[in-house]
Amino acid sequence: LIPIDCVVSNIMNLCERPESVGQVYHLTHPNPPKIRELLVKGCQWIEMGGVEFVDCTFEQSEQVLREEVKKFAALGINISFCLEISEYLRYLFGEPVFDVSKIRAALKEKYFEAPVIDEAFLRKILDFGAGCQWHGVV
Repeated sequence: LIPIDCVVSNIMNLCERPESVGQVYHLTHPNPPKIRELLVKGCQWIEMGGVEFVDCTFEQSEQVLREEVKKFAALGINISFCLEISEYLRYLFGEPVFDVSKIRAALKEKYFEAPVIDEAFLRKILDFGAGCQWHGVV
């Protein structure tokens, strides 16, 4: 989770440095929030009830998702959400953090630091999404 202006600014600054050609950089948040905390807090704020977070293995979650897809498909319900979320399921199992030291070293003072993702920031994002009824929100 990183604001797009951070990513774009860092990409543009890398483009100004010929030595960055052919290099690989992690354009990620150096201190990402915990995924489970985001989900729990997000569900609370948008008043999305009936959601239960259960500890299980990745394999167990895949099986549950497969069963849900079959059940919804048999009822003629659109399963596109289930298929889309399956691509992100692995992110719910672990807390990936990527090393941004290479991009910080390359850009030095031109490195665009990502803001802290705290409750106020998350609330701002959710309020924006709700305000535009989630149209055009990526």
